[in-house]
Amino acid sequence: RAKRLQTGYTQAEIAVKIGSTQGTIANWENDATKPSAEKLRQLKKIIGGINKALLISDQRIEDDSGGGLFSVWLNKERLGKNLSVAELADKSKVAISTIYGIENGSFGNPSEKVRQKLEKALDKKPEAEIIKADIEANQISELGALTDFNPYEPDDIPTEAGVYVLYDVSQRPIYVGKSENIQRRLSDHRDKFWFRSPIVQRGSYVLIKNKILRTQVESVLIKFLKSNAVINKQQVERNERSQDTQGKSPQVTSSPARSKRAVGRGETKKE
Repeated sequence: RAKRLQTGYTQAEIAVKIGSTQGTIANWENDATKPSAEKLRQLKKIIGGINKALLISDQRIEDDSGGGLFSVWLNKERLGKNLSVAELADKSKVAISTIYGIENGSFGNPSEKVRQKLEKALDKKPEAEIIKADIEANQISELGALTDFNPYEPDDIPTEAGVYVLYDVSQRPIYVGKSENIQRRLSDHRDKFWFRSPIVQRGSYVLIKNKILRTQVESVLIKFLKSNAVINKQQVERNERSQDTQGKSPQVTSSPARSKRAVGRGETKKE
């Protein structure tokens, strides 16, 4: 099952390709019956290398593509309908950059709104297991799933309360923020010198309704980013004293000799 989902095929499509039935494929995946050696060889030609995990329904195979299962499904369906990314974007009213992001794996768990627009444009829905697997892969223990969004598409930006992270073109996290309404909060960023591509390329957020918990999660993330080299080029620094008292965001300095400028000085204080 995991290997089939990973390659974007439905049970019915696999059944047709190997001269079987959808019910038989379902039985294999549920470990009710086992495929013969010949059927295994046929499956290997279609969906790639097969190991024991294929025969154990609850064992998952890691996706080496870097993206989610929905990204595989989307690429397969788009190409199957002979649509370019631009054509699908025009038909679905989803930004070209968002579709590219989903297919190349940088958007591992797109929002439900985006998925629905793409499904409507393709006139097809993925199996429920595909969406479930992507959500589980992006799950944060005790909090919920991390959902990706395009920070330049107002309709894609969440209006819920939560903590969000903005990433640059190389997928490095460069900004952490919190708000009771993320869409409204991001509108405050638009006049900042750093809020533009490729400095900010995509965003992710986790839904957190509790204000105290939002502040705690944001604080932990900022401290984590400060201690890691992934954002060294942005020279992000944390004003520890201000953060402890006001919950402010990381600071950016252009050089050690210059006075510190906060990327979001005072921004995270208000929600």
